[in-house]
Amino acid sequence: MALNEYLQNLEEQNVQEVKTIQVVQNPVVEEICKRYEKWLKRIEFTKHRITTENITIDCLRELVCNAKDVSDFSLMLKLYEEDERLKYSGIFIGILVNISQGEEFKIHTKHLKTKIDNLGFLNLKEKITIKGDAGDYTAVMMLGGKLIVEGNVGFIYAGSNDWKASGEVHINGEERPYLEINNLSTLKAYHKGKQIWPK
Repeated sequence: MALNEYLQNLEEQNVQEVKTIQVVQNPVVEEICKRYEKWLKRIEFTKHRITTENITIDCLRELVCNAKDVSDFSLMLKLYEEDERLKYSGIFIGILVNISQGEEFKIHTKHLKTKIDNLGFLNLKEKITIKGDAGDYTAVMMLGGKLIVEGNVGFIYAGSNDWKASGEVHINGEERPYLEINNLSTLKAYHKGKQIWPK
């Protein structure tokens, strides 16, 4: 289904949210969707983050895309709402963002019932804005840049002793996020403009 056809089928409130975004039939987004579907099949038997990272890199090999393509792809995730593996898509999105042209990205999640985990994964870009909520493990393994979540998050995670996270994460939803961040990380976390990590 082309992206513009999909948007026509969205519920009215979701259309209001995205109607100002210029959407045209985009063969690059359709190619991303094909690769995403292959990725969903390949992660069926593994939820380990590093293994999934390697699968993602393989699925996205030699893909050429930009920030607009990534934003349009995030709108298409509604088509996969019935797939329980959708929640792990932050890893796919993280690698997709890193290989894409551009430094500022918008990821739409407000139209989804599923909360996407791992948003901000391995981020190397200047800024990612999540237009909606994020799930658990937000900012996991971030390498830099700024992650802005306009809604709420499950929890911010930078808690492993094997790696440290860096950059900034800004949560603008009403709910104060739960933090699990180790002392090795240089990540800074903010809630509605107030710094909550480091304390």
